[in-house]
Amino acid sequence: NEKVVARTFDLCEQPHEISGYQGDIVDYLRSQALPATFFASGKWLLTHPVRSQQLMGDPTLEIGNHGWAHRNFRILKGTALTGELEGAQAAYRMTRARLAKRACYVRTPQGQPRLAHAHVSPRQTLMRFPFGACSRAALKAVQARKLLAIQWDVSSADPWKGMTAPKMVRHVGDRVRSGSIILFHANGRGHHTAEALPRIIKALRARGYRFASVSHLLAMPGAKPVFADTCYDAKPGDSE
Repeated sequence: NEKVVARTFDLCEQPHEISGYQGDIVDYLRSQALPATFFASGKWLLTHPVRSQQLMGDPTLEIGNHGWAHRNFRILKGTALTGELEGAQAAYRMTRARLAKRACYVRTPQGQPRLAHAHVSPRQTLMRFPFGACSRAALKAVQARKLLAIQWDVSSADPWKGMTAPKMVRHVGDRVRSGSIILFHANGRGHHTAEALPRIIKALRARGYRFASVSHLLAMPGAKPVFADTCYDAKPGDSE
């Protein structure tokens, strides 16, 4: 009986590249104290060590598994599949260990100082398949590692360069419902996302929505996750 949505931001990084970091998006989230979930490639965490520690240390944000190098889980098998999952988990643990070593402090929402790594889970619990593509073997591998596969029901389509900010505001607003998980990008592929996001938040607030991380959304009383038994059949070159 509540109008709540989760915003998610993918930080994809494929084997052939070092992708970006859109600080203006993160700055806006922080300025509004808006919770969000980032799904980061393990490779991205290690090529952006300072930014990944800043995201991890922020108590309003959480970081989920997005594979090691954004490969298509629908066609991965054997050690290639498990390596994508475990490589991302190892990068997460390394990032947390580096953050703990720095002994940085953050302020809780109540204004109390706390070690930045203290709220961070030692392991990831959420996973998003690159391209939204998976297989039965991939789902079993995720479940065996006690990860919960998180897709989305509303895509902002922000990697599409033809998606202007006004179009994105309408596109997301027309599709959101209570319990929605919205997909954005913050790795340099979120074209016009920084411009559209404040307008999307303002429009949803005017309609009575509030915002949560994916973990908090799923933990709410009465939450009823929809479990799909099929996955999008992506090709290796596809982009979310």
